[in-house]
Amino acid sequence: MNKKDFRVQIPLWNIALLVSLMIWSYGAVCAFDMEFYTFDDVFVIGSNEVLINWNIPAVVSFLIGFSLFVAFTFAYFIKLNRYNKENPHKQIPTFTFLKLGEFMEDDEMLRQVTQNATKKVYILYAQVLPFLIFFMFLPFNRYIFIVCLLIIMILHQALYYREINQYINGKYSLSQEISQSEKSKNDLKTQKFQKGMKVFSIVFIVMILTVSTGRILLIKNNSDAIMIKAEKCMDQTGTFFYESGSLFTLSTVTCEEN
Repeated sequence: MNKKDFRVQIPLWNIALLVSLMIWSYGAVCAFDMEFYTFDDVFVIGSNEVLINWNIPAVVSFLIGFSLFVAFTFAYFIKLNRYNKENPHKQIPTFTFLKLGEFMEDDEMLRQVTQNATKKVYILYAQVLPFLIFFMFLPFNRYIFIVCLLIIMILHQALYYREINQYINGKYSLSQEISQSEKSKNDLKTQKFQKGMKVFSIVFIVMILTVSTGRILLIKNNSDAIMIKAEKCMDQTGTFFYESGSLFTLSTVTCEEN
């Protein structure tokens, strides 16, 4: 087995796929928003004509991402078919959710390496997903969360590839014999890491609560000011126009005299 084995390269192919999906998803999110919510920002009525207000970044993202995905799919299946023809006894199924193509269990050694790699991937998800779930309570555009999930999946593939690559390069050891000094160093590193994670979690939670409280108070004060301005405008027989704010801006009211 060497680096040219397609099973070893599959995590790199998966990373390429995830990157193309990351690019494509921005345009896809904008397209779904336009399809299911509103077309108001798409068409602009001009003098005797209707113009289309193209979201250029979204269109470019959609086209580039889709092109990369098509190119990836074409190249991947050519590589997969070639590998299956050259290795009839170790064929990789085209579609499977039970046993992934990168799993290698040719012998006991490879089985142990694969188990250790999947164990590290499991630890990655166990540590990162709780923070992502908490992060989802914040009112960001859902594209941000899609990117976060894709980045976690890229880290998953990179971690798995790193583990297998170390074995192929002869830098992998399954020895369970650890000296007392090495064990003490590992325990100390673990304690420092856990302490750092606790401090980070506390600081992160305090920061979120502080920012959220400040934002709520700011929105409340702005709403009170808007109500006063709107009532004053109506008392003067004017027409007020309300413009909703975004995550980083506040709502505003303008008054137009009749």
